[in-house]
Parts: sequence; C-alpha cells; structure tokens
Amino acid sequence: MMITAFNFDSYMKCTTKCWLYSQGKSGSGNKYSEWIKSRNEQYRKEGIISLLDGVAPAKVTMKPSMRLCQDGDWQIAIEVLVLTRNFESCIDAIEQIPSETKGDARQVIPIRFVPLNKITIEHKHELAFDAWVLSEMLGHKITVGRIIHGDSHNTISVNVAPMFRDIQKVATKITALLSSSSPPELVLNKHCTECEFQHSCREQAIEKDELSLLAGITEKRRRKLNSKGIFAITPLSYTFRVRRRSKRLIEKPEKYYDSLKALAIREKKTYIVGSPQLKVDGTPIYLDVESIPDRDFYYLIGIFFHTAQGENHYSFWANTKKDELRIWKEFVDILSAVDNPVLIHYGSFETVFLRRMCQRYGEPLEESKLAKTIKSSINLLKIIYARIYFPTFSNGLKEIASSLDFSWSDPALFSQNSIAFRSEWEQSHAPSIKQKLLLYNIEDSKALELVTRTVDALCRGASPEKQNPDDAVVYTDQLKPPKLYHLIDQGGAALPKFVEINKAAYWDYQRHRVFVRSSRTIKKACKKYFKCWEKRLHARSTTRHPDPTFCLDCENSALVKKTTTDMLVYDIRFTQSGAKGWVTRHIRNNWYCNKCGSLVRVQGKESIVLRKYGPNLRAYAVNLLIQLKMSQTKVAELLKELFGFNLNGYHTSFFKSELANFYADSVTELINRIVAGPLIHADETKVDTNRALIDSLADEKDKKTKMLQKSGYIWILASLKEVVYLYNETREGEMVQGLLKSFHGVLVSDFYSAYDSISSPQQKCLIHLMRDINDDLHRHPYDNDLRKVAQEFANVLRPIVETIDKHGLKAYFLAKHIPSVEKLFNWLLGADFVSEIAEGYSKRFLKNRDKLFTFLIHDDVPWNNNNAENAVRAFAELRAVIHGAWSEKGLREYIILLSLCETCKRRGLSFLDFLLSGERSIDQFAKRKRGNARHNQRRHKVRPSDVQSNIADQKSPISYQNHPRRSIHLVMRKAIMMMKGSATMGSNT
Repeated sequence: MMITAFNFDSYMKCTTKCWLYSQGKSGSGNKYSEWIKSRNEQYRKEGIISLLDGVAPAKVTMKPSMRLCQDGDWQIAIEVLVLTRNFESCIDAIEQIPSETKGDARQVIPIRFVPLNKITIEHKHELAFDAWVLSEMLGHKITVGRIIHGDSHNTISVNVAPMFRDIQKVATKITALLSSSSPPELVLNKHCTECEFQHSCREQAIEKDELSLLAGITEKRRRKLNSKGIFAITPLSYTFRVRRRSKRLIEKPEKYYDSLKALAIREKKTYIVGSPQLKVDGTPIYLDVESIPDRDFYYLIGIFFHTAQGENHYSFWANTKKDELRIWKEFVDILSAVDNPVLIHYGSFETVFLRRMCQRYGEPLEESKLAKTIKSSINLLKIIYARIYFPTFSNGLKEIASSLDFSWSDPALFSQNSIAFRSEWEQSHAPSIKQKLLLYNIEDSKALELVTRTVDALCRGASPEKQNPDDAVVYTDQLKPPKLYHLIDQGGAALPKFVEINKAAYWDYQRHRVFVRSSRTIKKACKKYFKCWEKRLHARSTTRHPDPTFCLDCENSALVKKTTTDMLVYDIRFTQSGAKGWVTRHIRNNWYCNKCGSLVRVQGKESIVLRKYGPNLRAYAVNLLIQLKMSQTKVAELLKELFGFNLNGYHTSFFKSELANFYADSVTELINRIVAGPLIHADETKVDTNRALIDSLADEKDKKTKMLQKSGYIWILASLKEVVYLYNETREGEMVQGLLKSFHGVLVSDFYSAYDSISSPQQKCLIHLMRDINDDLHRHPYDNDLRKVAQEFANVLRPIVETIDKHGLKAYFLAKHIPSVEKLFNWLLGADFVSEIAEGYSKRFLKNRDKLFTFLIHDDVPWNNNNAENAVRAFAELRAVIHGAWSEKGLREYIILLSLCETCKRRGLSFLDFLLSGERSIDQFAKRKRGNARHNQRRHKVRPSDVQSNIADQKSPISYQNHPRRSIHLVMRKAIMMMKGSATMGSNT
C-alpha cells in the first residue's frame, strides 16, 4: 500500500482524518480549513518565486520525477515527485549542491515552504518524511533539510537524520491503519477546528458520548479510563466521589475533576466546589482582544461597560502593525477616563496581551491608577476552573454563554475563523468583513458580561440569570455525608435523635458514666484514670555539693549565703541484667558575691546544673524514641510503669530537643566525612509536617490555632559506615547539589533528574530499573518488544551478579562484562520497537548509558542503591509511628538523632552506650574501646539479705538456664564463693 506525504501529514494530526481520506471521503466543509489550504498554496507559489530569484533558468527544472533528473545538471528542482516501492512524496523544492571532492555524491537538500512565522515540530517531521523518502530512492542518507517560512521568507536548516527512526515507526502505524477495513477510535483533538470533517466527527462523538468531547481530559487520562472500562462520559459521571479536602491543601488551588464535569453534563446542573469568590470593587470593564498569533499582532481591542448614561462599547482597529501603538493609547485613554475601572477578561490571552503591550510601549507609573487597573485585572476563567462546573463540554466562553441562552449573529465566526476573515480583509479591504469582525468582538464582550453576572450570582449563592426551571445549582459541600458516629453504617442516621443515642453507646462513655455506678472496681479504676498521681519515691543517696571560696567573676572572697537548694533528681542506673530507678537528693548552698551580686558556683565537675531528671533517664528515653521507634507518649507511659516517674509526652519531647541540640555539630562532622569519602548513596522521601496558623477571623482574646500540613522532603546521604538525614521544603536538588559540589567519588542514586547535574561519576540503581520493567511486564504480559528488552537486560545483569557473588565488587573481575554491556546498547540503537513502552525503556537506557554500569570500572561500588533505601526504611518506620504529627522543628531534631543512631548501627556500636558516654563524636567513642558504657557505671553493693535470697534461689528446683536474670545469679554465686574463701583464710590465720 502506497503511503503519501498527504497520508503522513494527516496521520500526524489525526488518525481518523487519515483513514477517512484513504476511503475517498470528503468533509462537509470548513471555511477555516479551506482558507488554510489556499494560504499554503499561495505561499508556496510566492516562495518558489523568491527561491528562483537570481538562479539561471537553465539550472531550474519544473515538476520532474526524481529518477529523470537524478543525473541531470541542475541546481533547483521544483515540485519533484519522489517514488519508492511503498512511499510517495511531492517535494516543494530540491536544491542540488555539487560535491567538493571528485567521486563523491552530490548533496541533495529537500525544501519545504511554511507560511507561518513560528515553526513547530510537526513541520520538521513533514520535512523529515520528504528527506526519508528521498533517501530511500537515492540509496544514501539525506541528513539536512530546509524550511522557508514566514512573511520575510526566513530559512532554517533542520537536521532530519535523528527523526528517521520516528518516521519509520509512524509509517508502520499508517500501513496498519490503511490496511484495516474498520475506522480507528474516534478522538477529538485540537486539530478539529481546522479540519473539514469537524462537524461530522463531533456529531458522531456526541452520539457515542465519547470521552474526548471533554476538553479538559488529556490523552493519558483517557487511556487510563479506557483501561478501567470507561469509554463514555456517562459512565465517567458515576465515578465522582465527594472528597474531604485535606488541611494541608487549603492554600492550594482546587483540583479539577473530569468526573464532576461529566456529572454536570449528565444531570444538566451546575456544580460548585468550595467557595469561589468574585470581588469587583469598581466599574467592570469587559475586555476582548483579537490578534494574529503567528505574527504576534493585536489588531482589535474591544471593551464594553456600563455607566450612568448607559452602555458603552469601543472597538479599536489597527490596519497594520504600525497602528498597534495607536489603538493601545486609545484604549489607555478610555481606561483612564473611567472612574475606578476593573478589567475583566476570559482566559490568559488578554493577560499576555496586557503584559506585552506594557513591555513594548512602556509601563505606566507604579502608583498610577492605570498601573493598578492592569495589575489587578480579573481572569474570569481562573475563578471558574475547578470551582464551577457548567453542564458544557468545555469551559470555553462560547459554550458557557450559549448554555445561558446567549447567541451570536454569525455562529460560524469563532476565534480561529476570525484569522481567516482578517486575512481576507487585508487582501480586499471590504467594509462588510471588517464590520463582521467588529460585531463579533462586541458580542464576545457582552457574552463575557453575562457569564460574569452568572458567576457572581453563583458566588453569592443566588440563582444565575436565565436559568431553566428544571436546572439547579448543586454545592458539593452539601453532598458530603453528615459527620456521624460510625456505629451507624455509612448511610447515616435516619433520625436526628439516633445521633445522641449512638453517642451513648461507646465504651468509654458507658464505662465513665454508667458502669462506674455499679462496680467498686470500675469506680476505683476510673479514679486512677482521671487522677494522675505520682508514686512517692524515697531518696537512695544524698549528695552535698561543696561551698565556693571566691567569686569566679571578680575574684572577691566575701560571699554571702542566702538560700539552699534541696531537690530530688530522678534517674536510672543500669545493672548487668537491666536497669532500676534511682533517686538522689542534692543539697547545695547558694552563695552570692557581695561585690558583683552574682551567684557563685564551685568550678569543676561539681558546678553541674541540677535538673529533675538525670542524664541516664534522658538517654534511655531518647533511645526508646529513636532506636525502638516508640512514640513520645508510649515512652512516657513505659518509664512511668517501670520506674514510677511521673512523665508525660512533654518531658520526652524536651529530652529529644536537648540531645538534638547537643549533637548538632556531630551531624555536620558526619556530612563532611561522607562528602570526603569515595562513595555516596543518595535518596529522598516525602514527609508531612504540621504548621500552626492563627485564625484571623477570631477575636484577639480568643484566637484559634489551626494545624495545617505542609509537605517536605527528607534527603538521605549514606556511605557504608555513615548515614545523614537532611530536611528540605521542596524536592528541588539545590541543597544536595551544593553539598556535593566538592565530591569526587561515585554517587549511587535512583533516576531522579536532580542528581544528573552533579559532576561526579554516577551509578544508577539497577534494582529500580529492573523493578520498573518487572511491573510493566505484569501490566502488559503480551508486549513482545518489552519482553525482549527485559530478556536482554537480564542476560547481561545475571552474569555480573554471579561474578560479584564470587569475587566481590572488584573492577579487575568485573571488567570482562564491559563487551556484553556495549553489545546491549548497540542492540538498543538498532532495534525497531513498535511498543511505546519498549521504546520508552530504550530511550531510558540510552540516556543513562554512562551511568548504568559505572560499577564495572570502579572498586567497591555497588550496582544498587540498597544502602540508601535501608536508611529510608528506618525513617519510614519512624514516620509511621509519628503519623505526620510533627512540626518542622521536631522533624529536624528527629533526623539529627536518627542520623547518629543509624551510623552507630552500621559501625556495630550501641546507640544507647553512645548517648550515655557523653561523647559528641562517634569516632572518639569508637576509639575508647571501653566496652558497654552501662557496665562501666558504679555497681551496687551486695547486701547480706540479697546473698541469702540468692542462696535460697539456688536451692529452688527452678532452672535459670534461660532466665533473663541468669547473669545476675552467676555474679551472686561468685560473690558467695569469695566471701567463703576470705572467711577460711581468716580462720587459718
């Protein structure tokens, strides 16, 4: 089957259009499409004349076949017919350049004429098709083509060779399409406005209720819905579910729901999401601008507004681009004469217009009325989008105004078609055409006024104008189910009284209100529940602090004793088998200097600051928080249950903050060690933090604090021995890039693009890549191209893993696999995949060619990022315990301590011993080699009663082989033997 350039051009725009043309069908007509065809033909003729200017007639050949002029002596060939076995193209022009070296083939350059001033990728693909067909016929590759475009006939050169691969794939798809007897799936797109099949396709789509009728639905979203079995608007409408808006999203714009748009169309109702607001403080001026986008030329500015005298509408017309400044000044003069003007427009087109006019012709003074008016212009579409869902297929002004019973005098005149009318006027200067455009501009302004009034009524909760009686306005907040207790099912309570009855059925309510009256045991338990009582703990030892002899500030020896500090310090002491609570009474006299009046302390170890809770208790609480991943409340409950200390979540949070501040410099030291090392594993994960906001609507005396969630990211930098967690508010890589600026080792990471800008050698995690391929194989089990890619990748990676298992990560042994890796990439370069997924993986492999197998040429560089992922898992466990209830300050404290905990774990050190040691540096702690810090503390003296109890325990038939306190019994046994030995020695003496 012959594929022509016309087939290729139409396929790139719409598959349905290509199939209809192949069946010999013609559309019902479209003035805009007809104008485009005539414009292209006219520009081609003008371009040929311009191209031949200065070329000798003998060097020009007109409408030849490429086979006939293949050996001819010519310079320019016009409208050349190029034929191969399966392809045909009529190239606008071909330029032949003689070769500089004898024996070499002459260079042939295809030329295309494009009337637009701005070139798109579609135009380059059309030129690439011409070059590809020409290459097939000549037998050698054409690498360069030219496009002559725009009003000034500018010329650009295009490297077409990289596009040949895409052209071949499109040609394969066109062949399959043209050989099919059934039409392809009907999908409306942006090209429909300039297609002659526009009306017939739209009628067919409305009849079938096609998803592509919804202008806001993307191709990716449509395919996802199709995979779920949703192919029409009506089934889509049933998927809408009312969603509670998260607190962390209050400041963000509303999300657009295409399912709610489908529901509005099905029910023929207007749906309101949230509380949209439209505030117009002044005289509303409705602005509509017409332009020729390709030339960046604004030729018509229309405004419409009401004053006490009545309606006012102005149309400022520019004959040429030189008149653009004039109409802008006229527009500004009218705007300045209006009292308190407020510009209202529809869409971002007018926003760009106002900005460009200020840039071209000077911005007004900052404090002037005109500057405020331009800056505070209202884009009505921005208020409607995702907040107000009209029963229309799109949010276009024409559709919404038509649904409100507004009509245009010429329905065929729309935004794209106005460009054709303007072009026709520039050739004929007919007053009737100009009048049509002026009327169209005024009607757009009046339609904008109607839609603005409707939106304002909806924002105020009133019924919109010209609303049909059967239509209704529905607020999605009213669709939310009532907040009832869940003993009643999700259908809610049928009667209001059921709510109170349901509330009284809960366990806590009954226990504290009802059952407490019928049981003394429950009454006693409830008293303990409501009354927090602290156990009376007696001091086990007393410490008296020495008195100072002189003032450390002024060296004055005249001191005066004023008060005495007598306080209990609650701490724990570790034994070989556990820990026990220990209360110490501290007594210290407070001496003051007669000369300077300052409080005087003894210099040295005795000048400690007395606190209610000791350092061992603080370290143990933080160890439970970080290493055992317990919540602050649970830690407090555990310490209270074990030792009788009256702690709560506030105390454990204070312990955590204190130690985090103490070890802040230790984390900086870890960062420096990681950056100076030869290997870094990097990863990131999302985290939510709470942020307190004061409700401004509350009174000053009774302000309400609300907690809003804010998303952030935890970045992990890890070596084989150190781990550091860093917090950043965004996922942008500036922070990590700045830290790794001086890093010269190998960076192991996933495929996130933020790591690509780091200059050091990189190794991408192959586990991530293999996992993605595996997931796609499960989703698409019959994709043969994807299976080939997966098989080739597995054939290369499996021998490498076997070598690593045998010899380790040594480049000497891994270098033998480099040829197989190069073979894989060469196969991917030459492979022709039909599957889009396989093609995507091919591009992914080739893009990261220098980063996938870096470990083959470096020692001790792993091929995966498991080292960082393990650190992410440790944070994820902590995150699951906290449940996102941490502030940014608390999160930074957690990750400081977690960095130290994971580093101790990787070095085989005890995190609790490190906290108890008082060392700031993990390196210094590791060098001390004193064993377990808990066992280096002072042992308790063995009392005779303890010895007698242990002797009785030894005589008991119970076995202590696996008992948790077995070690303490062995110590007691040794103590008894020593006492017996000393007694024997005394008697012999």
